[in-house]
Amino acid sequence: MPSSDAHPRGPSCDSGPETQGSQAAGCLKIGRRYQPLRTSRHFRLVFSGGKRCRVGGLSVISAPNTTDRTGIGLVAGRRVGTAVVRNRAKRRLRAALAEVGPPPGRDYVVVATRQVAEVPFRTLVEWLRAALETVMENESTT
Repeated sequence: MPSSDAHPRGPSCDSGPETQGSQAAGCLKIGRRYQPLRTSRHFRLVFSGGKRCRVGGLSVISAPNTTDRTGIGLVAGRRVGTAVVRNRAKRRLRAALAEVGPPPGRDYVVVATRQVAEVPFRTLVEWLRAALETVMENESTT
């Protein structure tokens, strides 16, 4: 029987101040740079008052928010494919967002098509970067 501090799956990521940091006791901590949009109210606010841009297989809708955080909502509808394909598309979008890092102070909704699950990852990152830049340009001209 292991000791009471030992966890059967390995060291705990929350074992104390000595394990603070990006890689602690063998655990990789991944922090989000954004807050997920979860309620239909938040999605409606972005869809109703946001600027839109479509690049490749994704659309980005952006609307200002009243905080300094970045809100992200991911949409992969049934047209994208089965649940497995939709989940893959959303995972790939999360990874691309981690690379691109959208600017704070806005809420974004990213709508995926089937292409998001199939194109090379570099292409997906380029699409996302181009869409975010276009949305920001459209926002600054109005």
